[in-house]
Amino acid sequence: MILKILAYNLQDGLLPKKWKIEHILPHKYKNSYFAKVSEEVIKEKIKHVGNKLPLEKKLNIQAGDGYFEKKKEKYSKSKIVLTNQMTHLKTTDWKLSNIDKRDAEIFSEISQTLELWNSEYDDFV
Repeated sequence: MILKILAYNLQDGLLPKKWKIEHILPHKYKNSYFAKVSEEVIKEKIKHVGNKLPLEKKLNIQAGDGYFEKKKEKYSKSKIVLTNQMTHLKTTDWKLSNIDKRDAEIFSEISQTLELWNSEYDDFV
């Protein structure tokens, strides 16, 4: 639901009928990529909303377990604005710190959205 809120904050058109939750940092990652971080911490971070995007099912399959630079190519083909915007990031890799930063950004946006909805409701009543 959070991904839908984020997506619809950026676009008026409906999400594609067949979409999946894309994990930016894949479930299957190279252990050497995070040499100083425990597997438990990495697996927990992978579950964070900051590591997820809505992506058309076909593109999600094509993106597979590739790493960020490769996945950006698939994200650029997405009709979902939120996902397509990820291609504009200057970084070529997706680190745990990127997940933390995106978690904070998402929390802020969701909070603002809920405050807006609440104020609109208060004005209506």
